[in-house]
Amino acid sequence: SIAGVIMGEELVVEESSLTSSKNETGVSRSVDRSTIDTTARQGIIEDVMTSVKLLPGVGYTGGWNALPSVRGGHPSELSANFDGFYVRVPFQWGGAFSIFTPQMVESATLNHGIFSTRYGRAMSGLLEVNSRDATESTLRWDTSIATSATDVFLQTPLGSSAGMHAGAKITYLEGTFTAVGQDENFTEIPYIRNLYGRFQWDITPRIRTSVTAFSGYDGIGTDAVLTAEQRTQIYDDGNLINSSSKFNWGAQNTMFILGLRLLPRDNMLIR
Repeated sequence: SIAGVIMGEELVVEESSLTSSKNETGVSRSVDRSTIDTTARQGIIEDVMTSVKLLPGVGYTGGWNALPSVRGGHPSELSANFDGFYVRVPFQWGGAFSIFTPQMVESATLNHGIFSTRYGRAMSGLLEVNSRDATESTLRWDTSIATSATDVFLQTPLGSSAGMHAGAKITYLEGTFTAVGQDENFTEIPYIRNLYGRFQWDITPRIRTSVTAFSGYDGIGTDAVLTAEQRTQIYDDGNLINSSSKFNWGAQNTMFILGLRLLPRDNMLIR
């Protein structure tokens, strides 16, 4: 120490990449559980798409819209599957958020450019979402409470080779919007009611079975019309132009997935 100044060696801070590559570099990118827990559990609705938006080649409008554009493609050109099952519309509130809550997802892989021919419906890209392993040996309780929604998940082992993972998401914006006087802007105040459950039994290391169920209900409705005073403020020349915006969305998304994985020989896999 000289005159109150401490001299030391150079300090270098290094951080690993957000994603891990899968298969060929530049073709696929995966986000694992730790990354999802860090980047997706934020905002008014916790959503795995918040992590997917950070991947290379993904563009989006931000804010209300969770629909991604992969390599410049239209969002409808991106296909998604959950535990190997095609999900044609994995979004709620018309595309504001996806059905994939962080607490139920082990990993999400975005494939663009090159992917297996068994996913023939995909064009610009393929999003593969995998459930969390339900056979973990410890009891786990995960709760997330916010001003807009609550997520509750329970994971418990059932013996040495089986387990269950179940959870729910519920929003309560009705009370929030009423308290701040914003309920008049909606004909249907936004709501989400999701239930999720997974039972997994690894009979042997070569025979693994699972049952995954998801049921989601959501809706939103708006009907906004500009008053004459508002239109006059917008158009200084006094021309009154009628302007209205209506949006109504209601959806039910239910899946029941049976999984069977057989490894009869070291070089043969049946799914």
